[in-house]
Amino acid sequence: MRPIRCTCVLVHYDGAQVFEGRDPVGGRYVGVMVESAPDADRYLVAGVVAESLRLFQAGEIDLRDLFLEAGRDKWLVADSADGLATPIHPKRPDIPDIPSEWLPDEGLFLPDDPEGEPGLREAGAPANIDAES
Repeated sequence: MRPIRCTCVLVHYDGAQVFEGRDPVGGRYVGVMVESAPDADRYLVAGVVAESLRLFQAGEIDLRDLFLEAGRDKWLVADSADGLATPIHPKRPDIPDIPSEWLPDEGLFLPDDPEGEPGLREAGAPANIDAES
């Protein structure tokens, strides 16, 4: 498999939780952290088409649907020991389907955040919550 370079961290919470990446020939990927250990983080990574990625970024499909739409042949697993500072080298796992515990919950979207701090939110939840209200 080609190495994948993180091009944008979409969700950061004690490390990259969701990221967008590219391979050397321009393939697009989205990864979500599924396990964290002191020596490396494990990511579920799916190849995605540009239109699906655009729909996700626009809030028209959720993160779970983005992974499920990628299909059986497009998902991979990769480990990163350096917080995605260097390209990851994904592998095709020996199991046919994405483990359900690795899939994001339904209804998780990227919020519109004018301060440039993307993060997931549940469908219908406000993107910015005023602590004093």
